[in-house]
Amino acid sequence: MKVQYIQGQSNCERCGAYIKNIYIITFNDGYSITVGSECVKKVLHDTNLSEKGCTYVEKLLKPIEKLRKQLIMWQGMTYEKALEKHLLTMQWDDKANAHRDQTIEEFEETKKRMLDYLPKCLKREEDAANKILEEKGKNIYIKNK
Repeated sequence: MKVQYIQGQSNCERCGAYIKNIYIITFNDGYSITVGSECVKKVLHDTNLSEKGCTYVEKLLKPIEKLRKQLIMWQGMTYEKALEKHLLTMQWDDKANAHRDQTIEEFEETKKRMLDYLPKCLKREEDAANKILEEKGKNIYIKNK
């Protein structure tokens, strides 16, 4: 079994809902299904995995989903939004006797670093999760209803 998590626009193959956060679950028998973040759990429960196994796979997917949300947030981040979210507070400034916020230039550099760093982290987490799923998920299949 392999799970790929992407951002895009599609419809869930399970419920038909419009989705932006897309999970593509590919089973070892070649069957593949595209679902949203809510239905991924339901699809896992439709497999031969035990309750413990489903919880384990969901835990593997959580960091991936969290990183994807952070990446989406940073892609749409503006200086004003970052100020509102208190993402720009820097270290203590002794001269001003207070914390100081990043300048627009410092923010742009931070945003650039985050947009470079987050995809690498996302890829690393996906690869690690899929390695575990390939090793442990060789006999996972959708149950016949």
